[in-house]
Amino acid sequence: MTTLLRILARRLAPKVALLCALVAAAGAATLPSYASTYQTDAARAAAVELAARNGAALVLYGRLEPPGHAAAMFVWEMGAFITIGVAVVAVLLAAGLTRGLDTDGTVELARSAGVTPRAMVLTASLLLVVTALTVGASSAAGLLGHLGADGVTLAGTLAWGAVVGTTFLLIAALTALAGQLVATVGATRGVGLMVVGTGFLARAAADTAPDTSTDTALNPALDARGWLASVSPLGLRGAVSPFGDVSWRSLLAALAVTGLIGAVTGWIWSRRELHSALLRPRTRHTPRLRVRGVAGFVGLTSLGSTLGWTTAIAALTGFFVGMGGDVVASARAGRLEGGLLEAQLGRGDPTGAYLAYVGTIVGVLTAAYAVLHVLRYAASERTGTLELVRGTGRRPWAPLVAYAVTAAGAAGCLLVVAGVVAAGMAAAIFPDEGVATTAWHQVVGQWPGVAALAGLSATVIGVKPRWAALAASMAGVSAILVLLGSLLHAPEWLVDLAAFGHVPMSGVDAAQAILVVTAILATLGGGLAVARRDLSG
Repeated sequence: MTTLLRILARRLAPKVALLCALVAAAGAATLPSYASTYQTDAARAAAVELAARNGAALVLYGRLEPPGHAAAMFVWEMGAFITIGVAVVAVLLAAGLTRGLDTDGTVELARSAGVTPRAMVLTASLLLVVTALTVGASSAAGLLGHLGADGVTLAGTLAWGAVVGTTFLLIAALTALAGQLVATVGATRGVGLMVVGTGFLARAAADTAPDTSTDTALNPALDARGWLASVSPLGLRGAVSPFGDVSWRSLLAALAVTGLIGAVTGWIWSRRELHSALLRPRTRHTPRLRVRGVAGFVGLTSLGSTLGWTTAIAALTGFFVGMGGDVVASARAGRLEGGLLEAQLGRGDPTGAYLAYVGTIVGVLTAAYAVLHVLRYAASERTGTLELVRGTGRRPWAPLVAYAVTAAGAAGCLLVVAGVVAAGMAAAIFPDEGVATTAWHQVVGQWPGVAALAGLSATVIGVKPRWAALAASMAGVSAILVLLGSLLHAPEWLVDLAAFGHVPMSGVDAAQAILVVTAILATLGGGLAVARRDLSG
């Protein structure tokens, strides 16, 4: 068990280190921005009032409790992004430590070496608990340097770290349970991400519900909506209220639920057969794949995942554009002061700026799909699929180039669908002339940046498949720079290096052409690199 623990810890270490660095930097770098923006009681009161009346802010961030000091503003706004990001990473890591170990053969090797099923469960559980503790401690450490500043207390800092760590652990436990229900690592990730999405919607429904203290007797549905926050994994941030009236009882309840889910998961995992699942997929005859070339094979075998991503991103695009009316109206009235939305809408026409902001978010989500698609090459190398492909006589560079090309092509189709949805919703929501064209342009114009990230991921994987975390971090750093660059006071030249944020209001920018050239050269570079090494990397 000790040897297995060391092996799996080495696999996780780069990913966990990157996540810890990001959550710590988020607190250390952005909290002073809130303190400098909201320096007076009047500014804080105005921010609390705006947050309570702005539907978009309630959906994105939740409720902001008075007095609205800098620490509370950080947890309210940046905390929303941190907890969602941590939850997504928890899904990926937990899926890899449960069903992923079945898929890549680790369980078979471990059992042949005498590792019992119970030891496998304990090893995976220990790694997830240690990761949660490390991520939570890093979140708190990012704020320790600001102790004594506007609203930052030691108890609140510890509570914030506990919220981040518990959110990670709860989502990981739910994903691990899903790994016992479904038979593949892809399905496990899918169920885990559905849990995150459902948790976000439940939290948003609760935060947008009217005050239930006076209306519950008249409309019991309002009380039901308010209750959703208490069962949502992403509602823990608001329930605990780290820099307000801290509710340790909510935190302990979440930990108890996590422990119960973990115990059930461990009981099932230690007793099920290898590669089995409680929900067995229907056995049916699979017709022979009729494809031409490696790109056709890659595109057809990933069609289900691509359609799922397209549906989800198109729905999110419509959602974000649809809730933009309140944001644009607040910006026109000058009621946006400080924070992420003000940083994004502070210059130029508010409608165009908001649509550009939505386009950036869509671009980030599409880039996540494209990068993960390219990273499937590394998985196919581990599982032996690539040996079969090369056995057909294909050149060594062809499969990796096929993954990068299909990622860019599918991302383009995805953005076209999302652009159509954005154009239709924008025309219905905003009265501005030509707004549908602007919405379409801001979404579809993200393609060069997405293609560049897919090509750069191919280069990284071509050099060494185990550097997948580096490929994912390039997309993450680009998103952070373009969305939070102003709050982090990042230099303009550094923000310009991001793959996003280069879509003009009309026409084509030179930066987009550079990104397309980067995508082509990086893809070719990845092909050359993979042709010079063995499959083992």
